Amino acid sequence: MLGTPSIPDRYGNTVDTWKRAVAEFNAYGAAARARGMCFSHHNHAEEFAFATDGPRVRLYDVLLAETDSRLVYFGMDIFRARAAQYRFSRRPDGTPENPAASPAGSLSTARRSARHLRSLRAPCG
Repeated sequence: MLGTPSIPDRYGNTVDTWKRAVAEFNAYGAAARARGMCFSHHNHAEEFAFATDGPRVRLYDVLLAETDSRLVYFGMDIFRARAAQYRFSRRPDGTPENPAASPAGSLSTARRSARHLRSLRAPCG
């Protein structure tokens, strides 16, 4: 399994710039598949932010909609997805997002390559 080390925001946080990253993900997935491997993206909280040019579009939804489901899988970091539910609970225009629209629930099990559970402990003081 091959994976990404960070969020795909090097081109910016618009729908079109994430589609550019999606094209790369699909190419990585095809190259991995040709070698008998899988390509997977491990999420962070920032993927669940809203696109700067589409205040109702979560960037993660661009990844899900545009990547080839035969080539690109997702390793869900449940802690970070849950944190994103609170961190990005308001759209850029200030309107609240539906609290039932949990980022952690946005990925079908068919495309999950793994689940990543973690806990965040307060530093000892």
